[in-house]
Amino acid sequence: MSPIIRQSNHTPIPNEVLDAMPQMSGPEFKVVIAVYRHFRDIHSEGGMLSGTQLCEATGLDRESMLVAVADATRHGWIATQDVDEEEDFG
Repeated sequence: MSPIIRQSNHTPIPNEVLDAMPQMSGPEFKVVIAVYRHFRDIHSEGGMLSGTQLCEATGLDRESMLVAVADATRHGWIATQDVDEEEDFG
């Protein structure tokens, strides 16, 4: 039996992201969804998402996460910013 998804416990994902899913790698999709959720669902106060946080949110190792971030950035899904020697994403 699948879990019941409550209306108040969800993150709306734009159709354009879901439509692009076949063109994304699995890690790239994980990164895009994690970044989107961080800013849409968790109601971040404009804070960036660190590489460590992104690894924890996606289950990816650092090397895979960095490749996925580069792909997602190149495809225009996210932007990156270098801050204090730790790359931040959003």
